[in-house]
Amino acid sequence: MNNALAKRLNEYIESNNITKLAFASLMKKNPSIISRWLSGNHNFTIETLCEISFKTRMPITELLDCYYLFKGYYSNPSFTELCERV
Repeated sequence: MNNALAKRLNEYIESNNITKLAFASLMKKNPSIISRWLSGNHNFTIETLCEISFKTRMPITELLDCYYLFKGYYSNPSFTELCERV
């Protein structure tokens, strides 16, 4: 899940044509923290996820889109069906 969230944040940065340094500034975080987030090795707290959602104006449901996060990770049809219901 952390890798999928990192991928989602990297896509946000690329699609908005901002640098990682600018993203750090937006989030009011040290660039080293942002590097950890983007590496996929960071465990996000709900507070951090809410902060990311608020500051990026990305709805938390989009940030945590179950189907998107696990697409390619799990190909089990019952898991995909569960994600589509959520």
